[in-house]
Amino acid sequence: MADAARLLPIFGLVLFLLPSLWVPGNEQGATVRGAIYLFVVWALLIALAALISRRLGATEPAPEDPAPDPALPGD
Repeated sequence: MADAARLLPIFGLVLFLLPSLWVPGNEQGATVRGAIYLFVVWALLIALAALISRRLGATEPAPEDPAPDPALPGD
């Protein structure tokens, strides 16, 4: 999961740059389709980031309380 979290921005960059590779068309509505595509990719990246962060939080071990130092005065 940590590797997926590291690769998510690169994956997002590739998906955001993909419309620049499309052949420009003279069709009416090409800009609208591009905007919808970017919005869907943006929403997908948010959902994936939420899923990955939830799984990462569930797999990390709980922090342990450090053992008290006997040299320090106790309360």
